[in-house]
Amino acid sequence: MFLRLEPRRARLLFDAGGWRRRAACRETGPELFFPAGERDEAAVAQTAAAKQVCARCDVRLHCLTYALVANPEDGIWGGLGPSERRALQRARRARREARTERTEKEEAVAAPIPDHAARSAAQ
Repeated sequence: MFLRLEPRRARLLFDAGGWRRRAACRETGPELFFPAGERDEAAVAQTAAAKQVCARCDVRLHCLTYALVANPEDGIWGGLGPSERRALQRARRARREARTERTEKEEAVAAPIPDHAARSAAQ
């Protein structure tokens, strides 16, 4: 699970490197990126329009990174809606857990055999 940042740190990340000044959405009203719902016809159309803006944005990955760390509950960030960001977070968590398991198994296999175990096996 991604940590929620305290407000001061979230604000720093929100404009680290000044990416917001280069965002394509600066030309568009913020209401486009916060549709009322995800499933009704109007919300689907609004979401598609917001994602079109994101698709042509040079700082889309900065925006998405912010959203994955700060974890806002609503809105289109980096071209992904809330349910898409949650799915991405679950997939990232699963990959991280699989890497950890694999690393633990590799370390167990590569671990040297203690002297007393080696002597027992030789007998």
